[in-house]
Amino acid sequence: MELSARLEALIGVAEPGCTVADIGTDHGFLPIELVRRGICRRAVACDVRKGPLERAAEHVRQAGLEDRIRICLADGLEGLSPGEADTVVLAGMGGELMATLLEKAAPELLGSIRRLILQPQSEFERLRRAADALGWEPFKEQMVLDRGKYYWLMVCRRKDSSPSEEAILPGEETRKTGDKCCVSEEQPFYEEAWQYKYGKLLPFREDSVFEEYLEKQRRTAEDLLHQLMDIPGEAAALRRARLQIDLEHMEQAKAAKGRS
Repeated sequence: MELSARLEALIGVAEPGCTVADIGTDHGFLPIELVRRGICRRAVACDVRKGPLERAAEHVRQAGLEDRIRICLADGLEGLSPGEADTVVLAGMGGELMATLLEKAAPELLGSIRRLILQPQSEFERLRRAADALGWEPFKEQMVLDRGKYYWLMVCRRKDSSPSEEAILPGEETRKTGDKCCVSEEQPFYEEAWQYKYGKLLPFREDSVFEEYLEKQRRTAEDLLHQLMDIPGEAAALRRARLQIDLEHMEQAKAAKGRS
């Protein structure tokens, strides 16, 4: 089957040999392709909606993968058992919902997961703050442009994971603290406020899609700020102040290029 650019990007960061739980699977194409291509041994296709899950089940049946993909009707991660999957994919939804689903997940379940593959459509800052507070840090980020829409892709691991627990694939990044590859859970991953919105990895690299996204965000913010200049009232003043902060954060992200 021909997949969209954003789904191909998700497949591209999946660790060979992993077991995946696709939360909000919709049509089920992602777990089907991960298993069909031999990247995943098995998968769980989860959704809270019966209609899409029935379609996913039919697609799994047509692919002949009923014995390797479990269909699960559940809200978020609630249908998973500890150890059933080592990788969780959250995609096709806003960052606010993703953050809420992670915060609701049982600690013993999150403790059994090695990687989170996150592709929020919005509210990037909210998701980063939630993942950071729960003890997760990104080690791979990329921006994907699909049909005119930008998607941020983050692959995260637990901060307390050790090299023996987390195999580093070619091109992935690692930071070592003693015999650990990550910082302690109490230490925030992000050092500056702008990084919660624009990340701590991608701004430091040459990435044309991210640069295009940042420029588009800047133009939009400047246009809106100009429209609000002559509007009186506290609400407009507050919005102008927030836009000024957003523009400052964009400049900091842009200035990060070349620094590592």
